[in-house]
Amino acid sequence: MNADITYQPESGNSEEVYFEEPSVWNSQTWTWVKFEDSEFQDWFGSFRGEPFGHLAFSEISGHAIIPTSDATYIVDINKRELLKLIDSKYQIGHVTLAPDGQTFILASFCELFRTSINYDLIEIQNQLDIDFVEFGSKTEDAVEFEYEEIGVWNRQKAKIDTKNWGIELRSTI
Repeated sequence: MNADITYQPESGNSEEVYFEEPSVWNSQTWTWVKFEDSEFQDWFGSFRGEPFGHLAFSEISGHAIIPTSDATYIVDINKRELLKLIDSKYQIGHVTLAPDGQTFILASFCELFRTSINYDLIEIQNQLDIDFVEFGSKTEDAVEFEYEEIGVWNRQKAKIDTKNWGIELRSTI
């Protein structure tokens, strides 16, 4: 199973599935993702909005999360269907998969979230003034990330403990 952001596929050469929430506010840009399902069949998903350059997928569940400028999409790779559309008001810019292999972790400009079993967003309580989050390495029970501290604008390192969903400051870069 695989998922990669790619260029627009040549029409008619592969199966394409379009994902969007119809709205008068939709942008005219698209993000294309090449998927490989559990049967090793390739297909392309077209997602309304400019790509944010990161996606994450779970081999355990067969689900992928794709953030774009218009929305964040959660799809079932094998069924080729939309499971959840997260509104653009959250401004999700970065996503990663937690060490459990099933929970997605999402970062907006100043908030962190994790997904529930139904892919509802659960805010990760955060005592830090964060901006420009980028996820990094993972351990058995934590995900490291870098961020800029609002007002100070220094790059900082922190980690999310995925056992209790707390945040721990690591260091200044």
